[in-house]
Amino acid sequence: MAYYIALVVILPALIPLSQNLGISVLRALNKHRFRSIIYFFIALFNVALSIPLAIRFNGFGAACATGLATCMGQILTMNWFYHRKIGLDIPGYWKQIFPLILKMIVVVAFSAGVIYWIPVSGWLGLILRGIVYVAIYLAAGWLFIWNSYEKNLVTGFVKKLRS
Repeated sequence: MAYYIALVVILPALIPLSQNLGISVLRALNKHRFRSIIYFFIALFNVALSIPLAIRFNGFGAACATGLATCMGQILTMNWFYHRKIGLDIPGYWKQIFPLILKMIVVVAFSAGVIYWIPVSGWLGLILRGIVYVAIYLAAGWLFIWNSYEKNLVTGFVKKLRS
């Protein structure tokens, strides 16, 4: 159950993390007051919803309340604010990001399927699984996800390591 609780809390938080540049834009424009007010109401909504859901569904209910509050406040409201009031091209952002997210989900699912068959026996098994996962992710990133600029960053880094 702890895994599902973590997923319900973490997954909605990934979207605002990918948009942290918006926070810097708000500060530069001195428009961070709205964000502070929204976060205050997110907290109130979260508490008001978490208590009854926690009573009824324990920790999972509280996690669902947190996930919902995050989606409504940090995702929907802040994306609206970034687009309508600040002028950031949020629809354009999602047009570029969404296909990448879908590709990454496929890569993660494939990697999870592959490492499932690698037996875990102590630290060595865990390290082996990690190496296989990273190798698959890097190969898929190179072949299907990264653009030429990102590939040049990787090759430049590898060249620096070799010299």
